[in-house]
Amino acid sequence: MGGMASALNQAKSLYRVAEAYDMNLNANLAYELNFHIRPSCSSIENLKKRQLDKKARFWLLSPPCQPYTRAGKQEDINDPRSRSFLNLLEVLVTLDTPPDYFLMENVKGFDTSKMREFMLTKLRSLSFHIAEFLLQPKQFGIPNTRLRYYCIARRTKPFPGEVTSQINLSIPSMGSSTGQGMADSKATVQPPTLGEFLGKVLLKDDGKTDIESFLVPQRVLKRCGGYRFDIAAPWSRSPKLLCCAAVRQLSFSFVIGREDGFLWSGMLVWYTL
Repeated sequence: MGGMASALNQAKSLYRVAEAYDMNLNANLAYELNFHIRPSCSSIENLKKRQLDKKARFWLLSPPCQPYTRAGKQEDINDPRSRSFLNLLEVLVTLDTPPDYFLMENVKGFDTSKMREFMLTKLRSLSFHIAEFLLQPKQFGIPNTRLRYYCIARRTKPFPGEVTSQINLSIPSMGSSTGQGMADSKATVQPPTLGEFLGKVLLKDDGKTDIESFLVPQRVLKRCGGYRFDIAAPWSRSPKLLCCAAVRQLSFSFVIGREDGFLWSGMLVWYTL
């Protein structure tokens, strides 16, 4: 939906998008609404050198996560959904003007995958300096616990040695050390409560709470009967990954849970139907 572009905007960076790619038409509509750029619907799996050699200095990538997710079959590099990322990496090393910077995000599980090894091999062949991280939103003041893998790489200069020797569980400049257990990966920014984070988003114009239209449908809950849904209260600061119901309104999705007759509002996430 443009999460990487949104991060660039928040970083106050001056940039021009050379090209954005996504095969999902609704995702592209949301991207165009948010950033006034229409992404290409070209199949990334079939992109050639002439289409990618645009002298872009920074590649921002979020490849399909299903081949590596811990809840899936973990077919890794053999999963058909890995082909698009495989193709990008194959083409990357042939470019006349490869990027100077590279950032890739994926799920916990990618860090132990064969695809990761393939990616690192290709990046090193282009003399990229590489740093890897396993980070959670709560470490940056967002009330959500959702572990994600990040690879950042640059050809301009090396990273400090302490961030390149292993996968980091925090950003060293923010305080926590590397290489310790996940329990030691402390939040360095106190996240707001879910209620504070959501603010007035669930309120109608008359000030009353509009809950029913945001509840996860029972048919969805029944279909996911074997899945453990975490329930978060308005005062929660660190909920686990929550279920979500997509709403055809402003490309938002609201996470709502039920427990013992009470209604809890959860994380606000970007989504579209």
